[in-house]
Amino acid sequence: MDERSDTITFEYCGKPVQARSGDTVASALYRSGQRIFTRSFKYHRPRGLLCLSGKCPNCMMNVDDVPNVRACMTSVRAGMRVRHQNAYPSLEHDWLAIAQQFDWLMPVGWYYKAMTHPGTWHAAEPFIRKIAGLGEPPPLGSDADEYEHGYRHAEVAIIGGGPAGLQTAVELGTRGAQVMLIDDQPALGGHLRYSKRSGFVAAELIAQVQKLPNVEVLQNCYCFGLYEGNLLGIVQPNPHPKAAERLVHLRARRVVIATGTYEAPLLFRNNDLVGIMLSTAVQRLIRLHAVAPGEVAVVIGSGQQSDEVVADLGEAGIRVAATVPPESVLAATGNWRVTGIRTHNDHFSCD
Repeated sequence: MDERSDTITFEYCGKPVQARSGDTVASALYRSGQRIFTRSFKYHRPRGLLCLSGKCPNCMMNVDDVPNVRACMTSVRAGMRVRHQNAYPSLEHDWLAIAQQFDWLMPVGWYYKAMTHPGTWHAAEPFIRKIAGLGEPPPLGSDADEYEHGYRHAEVAIIGGGPAGLQTAVELGTRGAQVMLIDDQPALGGHLRYSKRSGFVAAELIAQVQKLPNVEVLQNCYCFGLYEGNLLGIVQPNPHPKAAERLVHLRARRVVIATGTYEAPLLFRNNDLVGIMLSTAVQRLIRLHAVAPGEVAVVIGSGQQSDEVVADLGEAGIRVAATVPPESVLAATGNWRVTGIRTHNDHFSCD
């Protein structure tokens, strides 16, 4: 794990937090000891970091009065103001977590079935709306930022900046095609960025792309839709200092979708406890942010990916208590934070 000397100070719930150059809000808070990042929508169960790739709602926070910002995708800036949401008075002590004790009273859609009388619904609606949702919208008129629209054209649009997207951009770019490469991560490379064995491959592909003048790269941009006539909708945050966001309408003759795969969480009892992470999230913390996820780990899985994670954990100084196959796992133990994994034949402590 590398050491970074450049420090940045931002504010979390009114308290200063020290971050390092290259940190996201999530990695900086995790390094500072923060483990709960949000609460679940209905029962207000504590939620910790899970994917660190912007594909889950576990780290949504309010950043500079903007609600529902994914902390794992937001780079730290000096002076930024971050606070939690969907919890009162704090993430660690949320009064609404009492809803977990009455889950038997609140099956799916219970408010639509139990409150059919107009008078009942009108009495309950303000309370339900008050506790529903994740983040509160900013006060009307408080947002002074500018939001822009942009219109672009390309021969080929490639969605995804991982190895497949990069290789496609190189192949088409060397043939003279006008290519636009869109990726939602802050840097190109996909899983190669945090893979110890493949880092040199990513660097080589990125260097080839950067040498091609007919290949334009949009990093940290989210492509949210593909519409009729190969029209792509793309959100580009902070295109310049005066604009907070730009909506890019991109029309392409051909579209290549190279978004790769997403690691899915395993199904077992209490798999949502704080401290249970996807293997790729562990690798991102260690290899991209130099943050140790914990002290003792249990790796659930088998094959090459599990072996790589075990090796990364060992290099970070984390003891691996066991590596267990997914089919043997019965449940995770712990109150709000994982303290162990129970299998058919054994129990392994971890954090």
